[in-house]
Amino acid sequence: MQEHEFTLVLSDVQELTREILDSLFKAGCDDALIGMRDGVAYAEFCREADSLDAAVSSAIRDVAAAGIEAKVEHVRPGAAV
Repeated sequence: MQEHEFTLVLSDVQELTREILDSLFKAGCDDALIGMRDGVAYAEFCREADSLDAAVSSAIRDVAAAGIEAKVEHVRPGAAV
């Protein structure tokens, strides 16, 4: 397995509330840094998986399990710093 770094834009999030953060954590996004920049919420992941596609797909599934829609904004393949 390898670590993959990428960012997902959280489309349905207008502000980061404690409920949203807790939902993301409980859904499996405990390997992500959640933040907001210029009114856009995002999740920066450092996720272990066999491939970049598998890492991104699993992160999108986890975000969806929290009830939030996401789209891929930026992908940085390779090991985490």
